[in-house]
Amino acid sequence: MSDGAIVVTGITLIWAGIFYLTKKNYQNQDEVLEFLMKITPLPRIFNYWLVKTLFIVSGLLAFLASIYGFVTY
Repeated sequence: MSDGAIVVTGITLIWAGIFYLTKKNYQNQDEVLEFLMKITPLPRIFNYWLVKTLFIVSGLLAFLASIYGFVTY
């Protein structure tokens, strides 16, 4: 996978974590995000923050890894 594709993946994950995973989208049970509410047996709000944090952290890791690839190449 090229560094450009990793940059796009990282930016997409960061966007999803910040703008797409809103409480309104997350708590609407008719939407596709219903499976995310059942990740752990803990309350829904914990699952919401867990998923949001994981999306943002994974996006930052992918973005920083691609920047490192650009710099060292």
